[in-house]
Amino acid sequence: MKICPACQTQYTDDTLQFCLQDGTPLAFASQTRTPTLVLNEPPSWQPSQITSVSATPSQKKGSKTFIVIAATVLVMFVVFGAVGIGAWLYFRNPQTETAKNTTDKPNAAVQLPNANTRTISSPQTTPSPTRTANASVPANTADQSQTRNEVSQRLISWKSSAESLDLDENIAHYAEIVDYYKKEAASVAFIRADKIKAFSRYNSIQIKLTNISISVGQPEQEATVTLDKEWNFEGDKNSSGKVKQLIKMRKINDQWLITAEKDLKVYFTR
Repeated sequence: MKICPACQTQYTDDTLQFCLQDGTPLAFASQTRTPTLVLNEPPSWQPSQITSVSATPSQKKGSKTFIVIAATVLVMFVVFGAVGIGAWLYFRNPQTETAKNTTDKPNAAVQLPNANTRTISSPQTTPSPTRTANASVPANTADQSQTRNEVSQRLISWKSSAESLDLDENIAHYAEIVDYYKKEAASVAFIRADKIKAFSRYNSIQIKLTNISISVGQPEQEATVTLDKEWNFEGDKNSSGKVKQLIKMRKINDQWLITAEKDLKVYFTR
């Protein structure tokens, strides 16, 4: 309990520091001096009618603090809500603009800086550039395949004519001028004379062609053939062997004729 030294008002609220009557600092009741009373004499002071004071001011102060805190929280909620909405709108608008621009792009035309206004169509509809006249164009695959078939058939005919000892048919497979083994630019007459010697010496000729590779030139009028030729000739003296051979052919008057015949490698001879 506290008491006012001046007016002797007592307070049960120990948290009060000053007297509510005259503002004098309060003291605990044990620290005050109680005046000595004379018997049969009335005391010179009268205690205040106020014996206790409720903590109403503190409660009012607490109520005000709560109101201030609640108002602050409300204001912060409103501020942060506004900031959040603003941020959402800010980041949403670029996406919307981007989507809009992307949607409008295919239909948009590009304005050239020249005075004459022209439009360039969208890249999606731009036709592929055409080849120039000087651009090299690869040979048609179908044409090359047909050329290889024709050359293969001509090789089979050349082989068959030799095996049948048909001199005229065999010579018909050669051009007028041929690089014939070690002799360059040999005439067809020179080749005929060489074939006569072979055909007269052997009465049986067998030829086997393997590992045939045909390379077609451009345009498809020339072909280079590499192959393995194995032979077995029987007569007064037998002859056999195997070589890797190069044969060049050219299409002349709609016929594939041999323009070169050479041995590239000798595997064996007997």
